[in-house]
Amino acid sequence: MVYLQSSKFSGALVLDNMFPKKVRAAVGITLNLALALLCLLAGYIFLHEKLQVFLALPIPALSVPFARVIGAVLLLSGIRLVFFALESFYRAQTYDYSGDSTSELILPRLTYPATDVWYTAAGSVLGMEHITIHELANALAYSETGKNTLLRLGISPADYIAGIAHAGTADRRPNESALVRLSSFAGGKQSSTQQISISDILLFLFETDERVHSFLLGRQIRKEDLLGTGQWIEHARAREDRKKRWWIRENLGRIQGIGKNWSYGYTVFLQQFVQPLHRAAAQHELIGKAREIELLEAALRKTNGANVMIIGEPGIGKRTVLEGLADLIAEGKVFPDLEHKQVLELSVGQVLGAGKTKGETEALLLRILGEASAAQNIIFAIDDFPEFVESLEHLGIAPGTLFDPYLENSRLHIVALGTVTSFRRILEQEKGLVSEFTQIELMEPALPELIAIIRDLVPLVEQSLHHRVIITYPALAAIADGVEHYLLSGGGAPERAVNLLQEVAQESVSQQHAFCTRETVLEYVQKKTHIP
Repeated sequence: MVYLQSSKFSGALVLDNMFPKKVRAAVGITLNLALALLCLLAGYIFLHEKLQVFLALPIPALSVPFARVIGAVLLLSGIRLVFFALESFYRAQTYDYSGDSTSELILPRLTYPATDVWYTAAGSVLGMEHITIHELANALAYSETGKNTLLRLGISPADYIAGIAHAGTADRRPNESALVRLSSFAGGKQSSTQQISISDILLFLFETDERVHSFLLGRQIRKEDLLGTGQWIEHARAREDRKKRWWIRENLGRIQGIGKNWSYGYTVFLQQFVQPLHRAAAQHELIGKAREIELLEAALRKTNGANVMIIGEPGIGKRTVLEGLADLIAEGKVFPDLEHKQVLELSVGQVLGAGKTKGETEALLLRILGEASAAQNIIFAIDDFPEFVESLEHLGIAPGTLFDPYLENSRLHIVALGTVTSFRRILEQEKGLVSEFTQIELMEPALPELIAIIRDLVPLVEQSLHHRVIITYPALAAIADGVEHYLLSGGGAPERAVNLLQEVAQESVSQQHAFCTRETVLEYVQKKTHIP
C-alpha cells in the first residue's frame, strides 16, 4: 500500500491492466453508436406518436414503448459516463510522463514508460518493490514499452527471450532485488533525485544482468544505442499522447476562428508585384525545420516590430522555413494572431523595373507597403534582402526612411532572407534598420540533432512502405554518421539524411528484411560512395 500512495502512475497502470486502452476505445465507440441510434429511435417515436407528424405518410408505427426507449438511453448514458470517468482518470494520471524527480525513493522517480516495464515485471502494484533483476529483464519482452524498445533496437521479443535464456548462464545472482541494485545504480548519476527513464532501465539491465549483457553484445548493441533508443521511445510516446489531447491549451490555441478573414482589406494593386508562397516545400523537406518555424511564428506574434531576418548559407533551407509557416497557416495550425495571414513574396526585380526614376520607384514601393499595411493580413517575404537594400541605395532611396514606418507596427510583417556574408557586408551600416528585425540564423545540425530530426520522420517512412520494415535506432545513427562523413557537401544535412533514410528503408524492403539496421545503412553507403 505504500507504493500506491507514492506513485502517480499506479492507478493508470491498474486501470490499463483491467481495461486496456484498445478495449476502452472500442467500448466507447460502441456505446456512442448505440446511444445515437436509440436517440434517433426515441425522436422518431416521439414525433410519430406524441406529435403525430408522420401520420400522413405510409410509415408504420413502432410497437416499442417510448418510455422503454428513454430508459435504455438513460441506462446506456450511465454506462458511457462510467467509461468516460475511467478514461478521464487515466488521462489525469498520465498528463505528464515524467517521474517525480524530487523524491528520494526510486519507484516514484520512474517515468511512465519505465514504470510500465516495472509494473509488467511485478504483475501488480503491490509486488513492484520485490521484483528481481531477471524478472525486470524478462518484462522487456511483454510490456508495450519494452516490445517497442526491442523492435527499435532490431530485436523481436521472441528472439530476445530465446537469446537471454541461452546467454549469461554463469549469472550467480538471478534472484537479486532489482530495486536494491537500481538504488545504487541510480546513485551514480549526477543527482540522486533525477527521474529514471526507460534509457536508465536499459543501461541498468546491460550492466547488472549478465544474460542481457551477453545477448546485446552479441547483437553489437552499444550503450549509445540503448540510450538513444530509450530517448526515442519516451519522446515519441509523450508526443503522440499530447497530440491526442485536443482539449489542452496548446492544441486549442491553434483552432481557427470563424469569419476572421472577412475583416481584412483588399490588395488589388499589390497583387501585381507579389506571388503567394505556400505548399511549395515537400513534406520531407520540412523535417528538421520545426524549431526554426516555431521561432519564426513566435517572432511574428510580437506586438511591435514583428519582422524577421532568416540568415543562412545557400541550400540550408531559408525558404523552406517560410514555406513551412505558410503551410501551417493554410492548415489552420497557427495561433490566432497569425490566422488567415497571407505569405506573399515580393518580386523585387519587377518592382525595380517598373520605376523609371528614383521618385517613381519610391512612390511605387510606398503604395505597395501602404496597401499591404492597410490590409493587415500580409506577411511580406523579400528574398536577397541585403541586395535589395543595396539596389535602393544606388537609386538614392534611403531604405531606413522607407521601411521604418511599416516595421514599427504589427499590421505588416516583413520576413527578409539572405546569406550571412551579404547581411554583414551590406547591412553593417544599417544598424537602425537591422534592429527592427528578429534574426534567425540557420545552422547545420550536430550529429545528435540530426538523429533527432530523422527519427521524427520514421513513422511516415514506415507508413509509406506499408509497415513492411521496422527502422531501428542503430540505423538512424549510421545514417546521420554517413551524411556527416561521406554524403555532406554544400549544406542541407537534414534533407540529405532524409533522402538517405528513405533510400535505405526501401533497400531493406527490396531485400525483404524485417528490420532496417546499421549493417543495411553501411552497405548502402558503401555502394553509393564506393568508399569501403
